[in-house]
Amino acid sequence: MNHIRRFHEAQQGSSSPLLRIQRFLKTHGLPDPAQVSQIGREVALPEAGVRGAMSFYSDLQQDPNTIRICLGTSCVLAGAKNLFSAARQRTTCRPVYCIGFCDRSPAALRSDERAVALNAEVSVESLLDPSSPEPSRPAIRSVSRQTIVTRRIGRGDFSDLSSARADGAYETLNKARRMKSEDVLSTMEQSGECGSVSNWIKMAPLRRSRCGSEIRRGQRR
Repeated sequence: MNHIRRFHEAQQGSSSPLLRIQRFLKTHGLPDPAQVSQIGREVALPEAGVRGAMSFYSDLQQDPNTIRICLGTSCVLAGAKNLFSAARQRTTCRPVYCIGFCDRSPAALRSDERAVALNAEVSVESLLDPSSPEPSRPAIRSVSRQTIVTRRIGRGDFSDLSSARADGAYETLNKARRMKSEDVLSTMEQSGECGSVSNWIKMAPLRRSRCGSEIRRGQRR
């Protein structure tokens, strides 16, 4: 959550849609349909986007000053339900779903925003111990010769735009912007990628051809 907030603060400061929605919820509670519509206009988001933010980011409408214990599949298999039952008898806690340490389940977030990964140990004492170290960054492995999507994971915080750019983010986009559209399409076709975005791009010449035909027919009429 803090990473998301820092990203939005870096991009839009206090006017970030996420932060403005959070402030509304803290001040007024859950909005009625008219208020959702008003919030959407203020933050330039559709009503569905506002509702999605409120429902997805549980910390926007629930007290973050509690221990959050993951009850996702991996953590439940590692004993998280028993951990949750034992912990709620000693402190305030609530369930969440995925903290990002599935490989070291069960996992939790303490009220000080420090993560706890118990590595199959169902221990309330370890959960509540303020001296428990935060889990180390996971080792990200890839069978690809060159990692693309995952190459920054585990190497630091790149939520700040300047840090991401310094590490080479957007290089491919900048390269594509310097190319002719025909060359971009040709590169995508030669890559053999089959994703939905790639297919959409591959269909661009056909769409342009059909559009041109419709325009010419309209001009002849």
